[in-house]
Amino acid sequence: MQIESLNYQGKSDFRQALILQRRCLSLYNKIEDKYGAAGALQNMGITYWFKGELNQASDYYQQSISLFKELGNKRRIASCLNNIAVVCGSKGEINQALEYFLQVLKLREEVGATESLGTADTLNNIGILYLQKGELDLSLEYYQKSLSMKKNLGASNQKIAQTLNNIGIIYMHKGKSDQAFDYLNQSLSLFKEVEDRFLMAHSLLDLIIVTLDKSSLKMALEYLDLLEEINSHEENKVISQLYRVAKAIILKTSIRSRQRVEAEEILKQVVTQEIVNHEVSIWAMLHLCELLLFELRITNDLDVLRELKSLNSRISDIAKRQGSHWLLAEVYVFKSKLMLVELDLQGAQQYLDSALVIAEEKGMKRLATKILNEKDTFQQQMSNWQYFVRKGTPVNERLDLAQLEGLVMEMARKRLDVTDEDVLNYAQIAQNLKQQWADT
Repeated sequence: MQIESLNYQGKSDFRQALILQRRCLSLYNKIEDKYGAAGALQNMGITYWFKGELNQASDYYQQSISLFKELGNKRRIASCLNNIAVVCGSKGEINQALEYFLQVLKLREEVGATESLGTADTLNNIGILYLQKGELDLSLEYYQKSLSMKKNLGASNQKIAQTLNNIGIIYMHKGKSDQAFDYLNQSLSLFKEVEDRFLMAHSLLDLIIVTLDKSSLKMALEYLDLLEEINSHEENKVISQLYRVAKAIILKTSIRSRQRVEAEEILKQVVTQEIVNHEVSIWAMLHLCELLLFELRITNDLDVLRELKSLNSRISDIAKRQGSHWLLAEVYVFKSKLMLVELDLQGAQQYLDSALVIAEEKGMKRLATKILNEKDTFQQQMSNWQYFVRKGTPVNERLDLAQLEGLVMEMARKRLDVTDEDVLNYAQIAQNLKQQWADT
């Protein structure tokens, strides 16, 4: 039943996965099997993590830890703590996540697993946290340590591919498209070898973004064809949405209005559907925001501005539900600029202040620096904004001064791939469970 539930996870049918996992938990409790119950609780946490319900995920991981502590199983405690740290990282609680990962490393040292694939995953995850803090070189250092350890330990191609993908994303953040392309392409090749279509789909989206940065539309279309092929063979809602978002991203690069309209229609379909992966839904919303900003600039239609505010509110709601502090801070910066376009200067200032409080409290140095720069720019431009208020300047001129477009695309590209040692490869999870049961 556990394996069947993981198969439903792989299809993004989280409702059915949770139904089966609850049945497993009930059965294990009935026969007083604490180890089985702890595993079921951890799997439920993983399912909620995929659903984007991070607080629920953390609750189930904590329950799982309590049982593993009763059993004295330090390896599984470390595994659950790793999961909780991943949740904290996803929520933007960077310092708390780092504390959990240090606990994980200490537990692994106690059980003689300092040089282990689990440790390599943890080093990878610490690299992700430093990326969120804006310390790109330190992040790259941890990724390289993780990659070296994985290769020395003979890790699966899938695990090596995950870290190669993350290194590629570092170079995306550094604006080094050629290096990003090389690492992402290596990652894709390994995902192909292990036939992990789920992670191939994510990697292809990254490659599409990088190749568009390199002004190689032909290559981006080739990657889109590969993604379309994967989508046609997989009954997976996340992959389906990834494909459509990727197609829309390519379409909206066109100067032809017909293709941009098609991109807008695709993105509106995705954002109105059930959220099966919060990250994909947010990408769709942000890219839709960019199209609407272009429309607003051309038309000066305030109805478009209201649609933008509605999308901003939806992203804000997702961030609050997830407890995603970094996303909420970014959304507040976006909101402040929308308020500038509306000429609400006081409201714009308040949202920037709120964003800065979040970034500083959660230790997000890079984001805090960006917000401080936004505040400085706002103060330097204050006389211009006050002039706009007095004269009722057209919307397109306000957009020029607010510089919203660049902010939206920066948010859309901020993609962080967390390696959760019990999450990413459904087939591997199922195989591991079979082996565990065969050994007992």
